[in-house]
Amino acid sequence: MEPIRLSGAAAAIPTTYIRCTVGYDPTDEDTQRQDERIRSEPGWRYWELAASHAAPFTASHALAQLLLKIV
Repeated sequence: MEPIRLSGAAAAIPTTYIRCTVGYDPTDEDTQRQDERIRSEPGWRYWELAASHAAPFTASHALAQLLLKIV
């Protein structure tokens, strides 16, 4: 077992968070804290998708369109 050493190089990679809004409770305190943290992170992009957390199965076309827009 050898410890890894992180250089910080990954910070330069763009990061995107997709919030699936079906079944999402925007009034939940934990969710609000999560959203605030994600939106305040430098370099992070935040998108919303009107689908459940199972979007790859329930809204595959909409998710694919969003992913194409992001890249």
